[in-house]
Amino acid sequence: MDRILDIDLDFFLNKVSDSREDGKRLDNNKYYPWRLDALRSFLENRCNLRKKAPIRGRVVKNHHQAFFFWREVIQTNRIKIPFELVHIDAHSDIGVADWGWIYLTSELLHKPLEERMNPDKSLLFGINEANYLAFALACRWIKKLTFITHPTWENDLIEVYFKDFDITSGFIQLKKFNKEELLEKGFEKEVKPLGFEPEIPVEFIPLLEYKSSQPFTLLTLSHSKTFTPKSSDRLIKVVKDYIKKI
Repeated sequence: MDRILDIDLDFFLNKVSDSREDGKRLDNNKYYPWRLDALRSFLENRCNLRKKAPIRGRVVKNHHQAFFFWREVIQTNRIKIPFELVHIDAHSDIGVADWGWIYLTSELLHKPLEERMNPDKSLLFGINEANYLAFALACRWIKKLTFITHPTWENDLIEVYFKDFDITSGFIQLKKFNKEELLEKGFEKEVKPLGFEPEIPVEFIPLLEYKSSQPFTLLTLSHSKTFTPKSSDRLIKVVKDYIKKI
């Protein structure tokens, strides 16, 4: 099974931050990046990467662009589905504070799999950098999902995406809902699902406990400028040393 390492630059900061609403970079005096040698040590000793054997991958500006990159390599048979995904990010990226979950559960999941690969891109309901992983899950691309959590991470998970509405269940289980009923009752467990997607094992591993013994097939790195200070940009070159761009 192929394994994808999905990294966001905002993970390598002293603390977690939300995106700036004005679109500017974070304050260098409040948010500061890892040392270059610390990042390199993490990539080699924790993620099992090697400069002498770079893996295929790509750097994207915003994290939801990773979804479209994965779609590209799937459609060109450069990676097989389903794959294992390891997500190293300051955020879960399965959706928070947006209406994307309503579109996903009441419209997208009702479509055939091949049509789910072309999701809505509208600002209110569509795919974005905070929910793109849920869309990848909806496409059934992911066999197993592992979140590597930042030491200052705060729970940003949506219960509706988990088995029995329980984020500690150990499984993602997307549900299909009736749109009218969902809009009427909102984020309530009493809304009866019309159907269930296959269960997907999910694991949360704290940064200091993570160590991969298996190699990765593909690597994506998101620059995520509005989630990072300009001083973080120097870390990109370090990660690029382990990527064979495709």
